[in-house]
Amino acid sequence: MKVKFLVNCRDQNFLQDMFVSADRGFRCLSTSGFNEDIIRHAKYTDPDVFLTVAEEFDYNMISQYSHLKKVKEFSDTLFVLTAPQQVCDEYKKHAPDLFWQVIPQPAKALEVLNKIAAAMGALPTEQPEEQMPSEKKHILVVDDDKAILRLLKAALEDKNYEVTAMASGKMAEKYLQTKTVDIILLDYQMPNESGADVLRNIRLDSRLTEIPVIFLTGVSDSDRVQEVIAMNPQGYLLKPINMERLFLMIRSLLN
Repeated sequence: MKVKFLVNCRDQNFLQDMFVSADRGFRCLSTSGFNEDIIRHAKYTDPDVFLTVAEEFDYNMISQYSHLKKVKEFSDTLFVLTAPQQVCDEYKKHAPDLFWQVIPQPAKALEVLNKIAAAMGALPTEQPEEQMPSEKKHILVVDDDKAILRLLKAALEDKNYEVTAMASGKMAEKYLQTKTVDIILLDYQMPNESGADVLRNIRLDSRLTEIPVIFLTGVSDSDRVQEVIAMNPQGYLLKPINMERLFLMIRSLLN
């Protein structure tokens, strides 16, 4: 059983680990803290679990989530909180029935997911060790930094992927007019046309809407991270890129 998570989180490192964990039997999609985004993403995800990663207690979240639990998209969804112990205690005190599970931090993303899945009786089985793809998958890498393009192309080709590298969004869009690929690695911040612009244009083409997109970004402040998340990529990684995380994410999305 693959447990589907919708995640409201501003901690970019935790989010990265959430995306990587999909390789271990989970499906994760991140969302923002706005009701409209949460409901829209719930329609897309049909989540088993709505996980909130909180840093502090917020009275407004109690009323917000009480409303969300009445929305049809969340009729069968379990609400879970992970937060520092003091914050967990505050929510238990003021809203004891709001969350199905409350998991104190510190706890790593995979540990949190495993605890939730175990409580659901749906703990995923261990995945087999990494294997080279039997059939070459085609990855499009788009980044204005040519050094990063060379690095990613070499690393991915070493893993037996076919790689096409493009130094601008315009070049990538022109290429995709006549070609298709299995996955796109897309720099979020590029001159002239940003990764967000490229993704919007890709999503307008019915041939390309199902291609998974991973944003590669140097954005680290929480507000800008939410901008990235609002674009609904299948994943995102902060630069400098952790190659093992990238390989795990690619394998998960291609599988």
